[in-house]
Parts: sequence; C-alpha cells; structure tokens
Amino acid sequence: MSEELPPPVGEPVQDGAPMSRTPKIIFWAFVVSLFGIFILPAIAAIIMAAVAWRKTKEVGKGKGLAISAILISIFWLGLVTFAVINSPSDGNDSSTNSEVVEEEISIENETQASESAEEEAVPDNNLADESVGYKLSVIDGEFDQSSVSLYEKRIAQVSERCNESEGDVGGKVVKATELLDERGITESNLWVMDSVLQAIPPSESGTLNCSEVITLLVTLRINE
Repeated sequence: MSEELPPPVGEPVQDGAPMSRTPKIIFWAFVVSLFGIFILPAIAAIIMAAVAWRKTKEVGKGKGLAISAILISIFWLGLVTFAVINSPSDGNDSSTNSEVVEEEISIENETQASESAEEEAVPDNNLADESVGYKLSVIDGEFDQSSVSLYEKRIAQVSERCNESEGDVGGKVVKATELLDERGITESNLWVMDSVLQAIPPSESGTLNCSEVITLLVTLRINE
C-alpha cells in the first residue's frame, strides 16, 4: 500500500511567471549620463532617473544605476559650470591690452614731448632771464643772443613811448598776443611791439595811452 503525500502548502508556482527586472529607463538614464558633458544629456539623465525611481522601489532593482546616473550627471554639470566661470574672456583681455598699449603710447608721447620742450626751452647761451625782453623772446621761441638783444631793445623803446615800466608794457604785449591767438591769429610779441612803435611816433611819446593803442592794434588785426 503506497503512502499518500501531503498536499503542498501555499500557492502553487505558475510556470512561465515573469521575473522582476531592472526598468529599461534606468539603463537609458545611465547611458545618457555618460554624455553629460554636453549639458542636455546630463539634465535628461537626472529627469529619467528621478521618474524611474519609484519603479526601482517596486521591482527592487536598478537603484544603484539610478544613483550612478544622477551622480555622473551632477559631476558633468559641476565640471562644465566651473570651466565656464573660470574661462578667460578674450574680448575683455583684448580691450584691456589695447587700453594698456594706448596708455603706454600716451605716456611715451608725453615723455618725448616733455623732453623736447625742455630741450627747446634751453637757450643757446647763458642769457639772464631777468629782463622783460628776454622773457618775451623765450615766449616766442627765440633763444639766441641776437634775438634776445632785439627784444630787449624793442621793449625799452615801447616803454619809453608809452611812458610805462617795461614790466607793465610786457604784460600788455603778452595779453595782446594771447587775444590774437584765441582768434586763430598767430603773431609774435615782437610784432606787437613793432606795431606800437609805428602807432606812437617819437614825438608823441608819453602822450598816448599805451593800453588803448594796443587794444586798437589788436582790433584792427582781428578785423582785417
């Protein structure tokens, strides 16, 4: 007599029941995250992993891949952001370099102009700079002895015709040349002094107002 086996406990196992597998979207999220250097794939991988996270809980698989996809994507995003922030700006560098070069050229030109002016300001001879005639000749750029002597002679004559000191007359002469220069008329201090001597003959010395004479000469020169 054969013994009967006890009936199985629990639900019967069905043949061909599907086994739980890792969701495909997790695989794709991982693959896409590898190309995260292009920014958009990294963002897409994070979204895909976040969407599939619930499925990984249900099937119990794929959490590791999902986390890896998210971490790789974050790494790429951080790396690209760091590179962009620290990359030099060619436009700004070029502009800065251009400004530096222009500034150096400007400084060099100013230095050369200053040196030239100092060289020109030195007279050929050791002439005393105390006389009004000397100062007027220097203003006009005349430094040689003969020119200085001519200026000193002229200012002495004008001072006698106007019956004023050489210093007072010299100041009026310089003012006259400045007024002419403001109107685009280039005349030297010597021209003003010669014009005063012509306008005031020796016989009229001390009888005419020197300021009025110089003003009239400047007005006539401007209106020519």
